[in-house]
Amino acid sequence: MGQSEPPATMNFLNRAFHGFFEALEHGLAAEELARRNGLLQRLDPRAKVVCILLLILAAVSVHRLAVLAALLALAALLGALSRVSVGTMVTRAWSVVFLFSGILALPSIFLTPGQSIAHIPLLGWTATSQGITTAAFLVGRAETSATFSLLLILCTPWAKVLKSLRVLGAPSLLVVLLATTYRYIFVLLRTT
Repeated sequence: MGQSEPPATMNFLNRAFHGFFEALEHGLAAEELARRNGLLQRLDPRAKVVCILLLILAAVSVHRLAVLAALLALAALLGALSRVSVGTMVTRAWSVVFLFSGILALPSIFLTPGQSIAHIPLLGWTATSQGITTAAFLVGRAETSATFSLLLILCTPWAKVLKSLRVLGAPSLLVVLLATTYRYIFVLLRTT
């Protein structure tokens, strides 16, 4: 006799529990990583917040792809010196951001006017070099900003990030909202 399929509600619950436990593991791993002896972990949290914000601002405002690539390489180097594995950066930032921003950037390859470099005959679309450059800037800026943000979160305990934001003049409502959100994610996970 063959085994019967589990009910759909059991599959949903199994997937939900798996997702909740995976999120909990990520949170605990981030807290453990923030306590390691790496380059960013040794820096003052306020200095980290300011420097990371300045690096993100630089990433979103550069107008040369080589500079943007250098900033992404700097982020990867900072990650390595802070004992954040490449696998962590790939799974938590690079692959997700590449997929999302790549989908958003794809139309710009064909919609941005400029010098034609390829033509898709069935669709009648023409890819332009300016469109590819525009898409590269969008994806590169998103990747670089996400990597710097990930490094801040992984290399600093969350309570110190919040305290640093408050000391640096962030609105108290924003800090309270971030703290409450973080806390209740774990309450929800524990309750579930």
